[in-house]
Amino acid sequence: MKMDASAFQDTTVEWARRALQPVRATRTTRTIYCLALLAFALPAMGQGASWIAPATGHAVNPALATWLLFLISAAMAYRAYQVVSYADTLDARPPYLLGWLMRWLGWLIMLMGIAGLMALLLVKPAALLPLKSGADYPAMGLWATVLASSGWLGCVLFEISRWTGHRLTPVGPGRTRRQRVRDAVVL
Repeated sequence: MKMDASAFQDTTVEWARRALQPVRATRTTRTIYCLALLAFALPAMGQGASWIAPATGHAVNPALATWLLFLISAAMAYRAYQVVSYADTLDARPPYLLGWLMRWLGWLIMLMGIAGLMALLLVKPAALLPLKSGADYPAMGLWATVLASSGWLGCVLFEISRWTGHRLTPVGPGRTRRQRVRDAVVL
């Protein structure tokens, strides 16, 4: 009796492995991400860096701090450009439990940053109203600024959560040459 490979075809088991696709970022996610970056940039640029010198015991020059905040805000603007231009920028690996927790915590902190930005926009008009509530305008402004400035931490957590997960099945080619040139021009 002669045996060849075809004799064992019915006994061969191949595990069908499902291709892992990325978790797509919705338009809502991209909007909240960009607004959280804006929540940091607007107070930083609008109020300047006059608070940095007293906070660091005059170890950092306010002019240097202003330029540093400008560079950080420019980097955030470039990231917001990427998120708006390319829908797949915030796509994530299918996360583990830790990834989902970090993702939701990042969402929550980004929403807190946006709430701080909204409070900053409403604090000045609220201070002009003749209220007898005892609300202190400088204290409200300070806490709204601190809350708005925390939005970028949510973006960092969200970015970390994108990389904690199962490996993806390799996808097609990346950006085209035209897109890379456009990105370089914007940068």
